Amino acid sequence: MSPIVCLTPNPALDVTTAVAELVDQHKMRCDPGEEQPGGGGINVARVVCRLGGNAIALYPVGGPYGERLSILLDAERVPRQSVPISAPTRFSFIVRDKAGGRQYRFVLPGPAVSASEGAEILARFGRLVSDGTIAVGSGSLPPGLAEDFYGQAARIAAQRHGRFVLDTSGGALAAALQHGVYLVKPSLRELETVAGRPLGSPEAAVAFSRELVARRAAEIVVVSMGAAGAILVAERTVRHQPAVEVTVGGTVGAGDSLVGGMLAAISRGWPIEDAFGYGVAAAGASLLAPGTKLCDRATTDRIYGTLTAL
Repeated sequence: MSPIVCLTPNPALDVTTAVAELVDQHKMRCDPGEEQPGGGGINVARVVCRLGGNAIALYPVGGPYGERLSILLDAERVPRQSVPISAPTRFSFIVRDKAGGRQYRFVLPGPAVSASEGAEILARFGRLVSDGTIAVGSGSLPPGLAEDFYGQAARIAAQRHGRFVLDTSGGALAAALQHGVYLVKPSLRELETVAGRPLGSPEAAVAFSRELVARRAAEIVVVSMGAAGAILVAERTVRHQPAVEVTVGGTVGAGDSLVGGMLAAISRGWPIEDAFGYGVAAAGASLLAPGTKLCDRATTDRIYGTLTAL
């Protein structure tokens, strides 16, 4: 089985720390920072590998933060390919306020990627995708890349008889859906952006997801709805999975874990309904992990067992 190709156009070095209390105008002493490789597709690749699957991370890299990100992926033994760019890879800063028990995420826009660099990323992507490959495009687009970048990736995957999975937002999400994808995983808010109207209930989200499937924008729609759980919509399937009840250690990467868990299961040949449940379990396991540490297989399997026992 070929690896799941995880494309991340805008990776980041994630730095997580904590302070006693967030107070404006004061110098706040931080706990020692913890570094993790970040960005949507990179997190998906990390999750797939942790859950026993086969994935490869593809991303642009520049400057010392990019070098550090690659070192961290190597330490996790996540297979990777990187495309050099002239501008430095970004970093993101996550701060936990101990007094308030809240987590704050500071996300920079990312480096400017030139047209030629973007073309090389897509060319490398095309060389990794072949018949039957599952390919993921996940995360924001950095400055310089066309809004249709993921749409171009979806078209390349289709030409090579691969299946393209999409997890992004805004114009990039709407543009890629014009080409049609195998699976799309928006949040409820992102789905509302595509719909152009509020979708205030799971029933409304299901109805619009059915529209996307009917017009072949996506074969499968998975909508993450936070405390309301997640829904799965396909041509012959609708399923609502309530949120897993866990003590939240950190929210970063929960959506990526949902995607990674699903794809790890799909690559094993699981039915889509079972793969959806495994993805929800992976997201729950990720919520338990502090900071940006993501899920682990033992916790994911344990939570999945509780879901299937219901």
